[in-house]
Amino acid sequence: IREHGSVTDFPLTLRRKDGQTVECTSSANLLVLDDEPYLITVTRDVTIQRQAEAVLLQEANTDSLTGLANRRRFLHVCENELRRAHRNGNPLAIAVVDIDHFKDINDTYGHASGDTAVIAFAEHVVASLRDIDMVGRLGGDEFALVLPHSGEAEATQVVRKLCVELEKVMAGHEWPITFSIGVGVFPAVPAGSDHVIGFCESVMQRVKSSGKNKVMVRIYDPDEIDSIRRMPLRVVR
Repeated sequence: IREHGSVTDFPLTLRRKDGQTVECTSSANLLVLDDEPYLITVTRDVTIQRQAEAVLLQEANTDSLTGLANRRRFLHVCENELRRAHRNGNPLAIAVVDIDHFKDINDTYGHASGDTAVIAFAEHVVASLRDIDMVGRLGGDEFALVLPHSGEAEATQVVRKLCVELEKVMAGHEWPITFSIGVGVFPAVPAGSDHVIGFCESVMQRVKSSGKNKVMVRIYDPDEIDSIRRMPLRVVR
């Protein structure tokens, strides 16, 4: 107000006498009458509006079936982690996980069972990851993990633990579930999230074409995406 003489819809968090906080916006103008300064303000309670906006934002970034980050949100986080890794000189690993024979589950047991399998899969992926890791659902039966501060050894350890935990859980279901995982390790290189996901999906597709139910790891090389399906990859499971 001192600088501009007025302010419009300035965001405020105010506290009521009962201790409850409310989100507000305030508009104010400075007036001078008879050489005396006066401040005229109008403050609106926008708590309900902010809550509604938060719900819409959550829905826009969340997969409705699993509650995980959706593809849009995951790619945004992935982009930020890539920048951070490149800035700090740390390695980063991205894993793309695909449920094997998912169409057969839907066809044999019905789409409700398919949804149940996806939900169970998602819950136990979250439970087996480190606090710094993140998982998102890219769509259908395809998920992705971002593993900060993870070179080849660290990423392999995380994914092996994931495989062990998922095998224990999925063994108790009426439908057999296996999964194919393609892991890309990015040694502090600058790359866009779409590009690195494409690299990891290529590794995962290489797993699928070689018999499924495996994990393969590849150090990122931007020149290899077109030929990666023909390359011998390291199998860690």
